[in-house]
Amino acid sequence: MMDQQMRKPVAHHATTGSEISCLAAPENSDNSPARSTPQARWRQRNPLAHWCHCATRLAVKRGIIERQPCEICGDPKTDAHHESHLEPLRIRWTCRLHHKQLERELKLSLKCEAS
Repeated sequence: MMDQQMRKPVAHHATTGSEISCLAAPENSDNSPARSTPQARWRQRNPLAHWCHCATRLAVKRGIIERQPCEICGDPKTDAHHESHLEPLRIRWTCRLHHKQLERELKLSLKCEAS
């Protein structure tokens, strides 16, 4: 027991900030601006809709509203459909298929009103 050797700590090389930034940089970096994702571009074009979606997601997370099955077919996997993004808690719960259908109908009705 007394003959145990004491190990010396191994010295580690300290990484500097410039070395870290070089490690994090993409390989084909040509100093061009970062490409935004389709989701980021949508958020920039639709700030009100993005706010509405965030408010709805937070309300579900906090238990203020409860996710319901699709009001058309009863599918338990649903999306929140908003007729107006000014009212984030006024929701129709629909499956993805029916949500897309409602969005198409809403776009058509808005086109008809505009013309």
